[in-house]
Amino acid sequence: MDGSVVGLFGAVGTVALFAFLAFAVWIDYQKKKDERGSALQERMKALEYGHPPLDAEIARARAYASAAWAAGLIGLLVPIVIVSLAVAGTIVAVLYHHEGESIGGALIVAWSIAGVMVLVPIVLSLNVIRRLPRPTGEAPPPRASAREKRTDSTSAEFQEKRLEL
Repeated sequence: MDGSVVGLFGAVGTVALFAFLAFAVWIDYQKKKDERGSALQERMKALEYGHPPLDAEIARARAYASAAWAAGLIGLLVPIVIVSLAVAGTIVAVLYHHEGESIGGALIVAWSIAGVMVLVPIVLSLNVIRRLPRPTGEAPPPRASAREKRTDSTSAEFQEKRLEL
């Protein structure tokens, strides 16, 4: 009887845990849905008043930051891994070489190759970061509002026909 009660409490606890997690996910979904709705209303209001949407500029800045981080991490982590492997190889070569065997030439070649393999990703990642376009802090000029576009786009001929009717 004790085993079945423990199993029942365990099952009830598991169901309660998953119900709580489902409730938390639902609350988060509702919050994000409201945020998206209010952001959409703000964008529409800004477009109505003729202000350009800043979504493209924000996305461009995020893309630049993401690309710069990726290039920087590659330029940092690849050399660390290569140097770590070269150190490990040197330790193995020193520990397992036979007496009278010369390993100096092999270590010079290995460290030369490692040095080139370290410099190449560093230089290339710095070059990528340098060539990335920098986001500008300038906002694009405001666009004409929808009402202004409508009055400008109607021709004088159309307005005259409208007056005749």
